[in-house]
Amino acid sequence: MDNLPANSSANAERDKQRNFLYLVYGLYIVTVFTAGIAALIGLIIAYAKRDTVTDAVYATHIPYLIRTFWGTLLGFIGLPILLVALSYAVKFPLFFLYPLVGLTGLWYLFRVIFGIVRLIDNQPVTPTGWFV
Repeated sequence: MDNLPANSSANAERDKQRNFLYLVYGLYIVTVFTAGIAALIGLIIAYAKRDTVTDAVYATHIPYLIRTFWGTLLGFIGLPILLVALSYAVKFPLFFLYPLVGLTGLWYLFRVIFGIVRLIDNQPVTPTGWFV
């Protein structure tokens, strides 16, 4: 009577984990319009669920997403603080601030889009890498 394959519950769990990752990536994309609030929600969800993702491919995406958040926060807050301090200490010109913050935004979008593409292809990401 039951025509489902024996591993259908494993596939269902894998799909659940994948959908969770789509949710977090979606929140990271939407954060462009929410001033970071959606990414903060995504980060909280990623931290809460990181021990429940058991699939080897999907498990690499969790630390990747967490690093993406913290790297972006460092870039958007840390770089301006550093450059303002440098401008007072050694008369470092502040016009370098805008391109560096812009590059941080591009880095964020690149990592999120790259991660989504890898997730769509059922491929892992390098969780400890800062670029891809």
